[in-house]
Amino acid sequence: MKVVIAEIVALWKSNPRWFWILTISLFSILVCTCWGLGVTKQDAAAWVQAVGSIAAIGVSFSIVNRQHERELAQRHTEELKQRVQVASDYAPYPFCVLAWCCWPEAIHN
Repeated sequence: MKVVIAEIVALWKSNPRWFWILTISLFSILVCTCWGLGVTKQDAAAWVQAVGSIAAIGVSFSIVNRQHERELAQRHTEELKQRVQVASDYAPYPFCVLAWCCWPEAIHN
């Protein structure tokens, strides 16, 4: 099951349109199956609520994941800007710049 979920997430990240096509297809299959089995209105309402809850959890996970990726990218950009600023401050001292690029923790300590 984890492999299937990982494949769906990878597919969604590569092309979100495929995710919606898959979602609509699965929903259509569910509706046709319920209609064919003669599911009552109360049962159908319960299934719609269950599927909607799972979809809401998936969407919230996606939103949090996207925000986390953006935050990591922003941190990385800020760190690179800081390194460029420090490197430009130490430009007259090439060995310091080399040491800072290779061992940044040595400069900060």
